[in-house]
Amino acid sequence: QTLSIRDGDQTGLNIIEDLTIEAWVKLNSADGMTIAGRWMDGDKGYVFGVDSNGEPIFAVTSDAETEDLVTYSGGISLSAGIWYHLAVSWNASAEMEFYINGVNGGTESGNETEIYESTANFQVGTSEDKGEFDGLIDDLRIWNVVRTPAEIRDNMLVSLVGNESNLQGYWKLDGNADDETSNGND
Repeated sequence: QTLSIRDGDQTGLNIIEDLTIEAWVKLNSADGMTIAGRWMDGDKGYVFGVDSNGEPIFAVTSDAETEDLVTYSGGISLSAGIWYHLAVSWNASAEMEFYINGVNGGTESGNETEIYESTANFQVGTSEDKGEFDGLIDDLRIWNVVRTPAEIRDNMLVSLVGNESNLQGYWKLDGNADDETSNGND
């Protein structure tokens, strides 16, 4: 099942500066899949997912069209049937940090120094051109700040309250798609 929140019904998800996305994922297969983002043909903002090699990817654009796709180069491909905690942070210096199970895979550099203020739906598990997620997604978190390696590692196993500073969306995905923050992105 995929989830979608229309642009006009969202609060806090149209992030155009510092950003961190975290989620627990379990793949059935790796075939170019979206975890979450605001991404559709002609109206692209940001998207986090897994490519056809089972490697985490993150893409941003500053003009709705030109894709700045960066792939995790830490040498680890995700295997089907195993739960992984994945995270990516992006800053306005076009630097991305990828994390797998709390381990920082290093800094990757892109070209975009801002994120286009997209009007695309915020979607979980799908996007128009990155593919539908084949597996499970749990405990999805969207932050409007770059989380530190210690914050990601120390909190990946912790259930949040929903009122943490800079947390824009938090879906436990425990039988419902309710946003645990006061933003109400259900």
